[in-house]
Amino acid sequence: MNVKIVYDNQERHGFQHGWGFSVLVNDSLLFDMGEDDVSLRANLAQFNIELSQIMEVALSHEDWDHIGGLDLLADMPSVTAVYVPKAFSLEIRDKIEKLRPGVRIVDVYKEAVEMESGAIMTPQLTGGRKRKKEISLLLKTKHGVALITGCAHPGLTRIIRQARKIGKLQAVIGGFHGFWNLPALQGVKLIVATHCTKRKTAILARYPTQARAGAAGMELDLSGL
Repeated sequence: MNVKIVYDNQERHGFQHGWGFSVLVNDSLLFDMGEDDVSLRANLAQFNIELSQIMEVALSHEDWDHIGGLDLLADMPSVTAVYVPKAFSLEIRDKIEKLRPGVRIVDVYKEAVEMESGAIMTPQLTGGRKRKKEISLLLKTKHGVALITGCAHPGLTRIIRQARKIGKLQAVIGGFHGFWNLPALQGVKLIVATHCTKRKTAILARYPTQARAGAAGMELDLSGL
């Protein structure tokens, strides 16, 4: 199980940064698409990823810093399905269909949805000051599941509860936004906080062994989890 961070506001040498988030799972599943398609394309290329390798796309929510690279979908001929929250606007749905004619748009609403790859989208949750609708990604690992979040607007603690319905939580990766309930991460073997996480320093201090600072260009091997 391999996860590459291809978009973040921090970057490793040779990669570009921008405000937003995107990860690539097993070189074929793209979760979120960052702020812009130019940097997203460049970072995928830096990882030696051909756009034709990507077969599934999932979008956590409709904020510009997670769908800003959507135009790149036009150059992904192998994508057969795009998973989105049921709350996604008609405007974005129309854009997806124009960029990738014939693609299957899969709504995620009250129930978890298993993807063609075997990954799982959590149910759509609502939260935050602006009541944003968001879905997260679950990857089945050897001993449980790894959770990947876009921004965790509905609250990371709530999303973690959803993840634990599927299996033992082994990893949490992504944007944690205003998450403050640090004890909720107790027992998680790998914690990687990215772009919008407000308490990165506190998380790294509390979990010095498990936690790592995320950045575009980071590659994570989850095979042992």
